[in-house]
Amino acid sequence: MYNPAEANSVREQAVAREVYRSRGIRLEQIAISGSSEVLQAVQILAGRDIQAVWAPGDNTVIQGYEGAVKGAQDARLPLFTNACVTLSRGGLACLGVGMKYSSLAAGKLAAGVLRGDNPKNVPLEEVVVEEIGISRSNAERLGIAIPSEYSQKIRP
Repeated sequence: MYNPAEANSVREQAVAREVYRSRGIRLEQIAISGSSEVLQAVQILAGRDIQAVWAPGDNTVIQGYEGAVKGAQDARLPLFTNACVTLSRGGLACLGVGMKYSSLAAGKLAAGVLRGDNPKNVPLEEVVVEEIGISRSNAERLGIAIPSEYSQKIRP
C-alpha cells in the first residue's frame, strides 16, 4: 500500500517493483489516500492470497501503521516495514535506514556550524546506516523461527 500523492512513496514503489521482479517475488500494490485506509488496504491485499504485508516508508502508511498491524494479525500474515521506528508498534521485522544514526551525523555537522565552521565548507555526505530488527514476540505468535544469524537483531 502506498500514497501516490507522495513522490517519495512513488519512487520507493518503483524501486521495489524492480527488486521484487528480479527476485521472482510478486508485489501486490494498492493505492491509498489517507491513513484511515491502511487497515482496509491490508484486508484487500490479504484477499489477494499474499504471503506477507510490507508497510513502506510512506508517511500515510506510517501514520496508519496500527491498521497495518491489525490487518496483518487478523490475516495471520507477517508484517515487514522499512521504518524501523515503527517496529515497537507491531510487526515482525524491519529493514531500513537507521534514522537515529543519520540524525546523529547531521547533528555533528550542525554542531560544527554552531561552533563557527563556515557552512559552505561543510562537506556533503550521505549517511546511510542499515537497521534491522526482528520482534521475538510476533515471530512466536506467527510460529516463525528466527534464524540464528539474526540473533543480534532480535527485539522483545
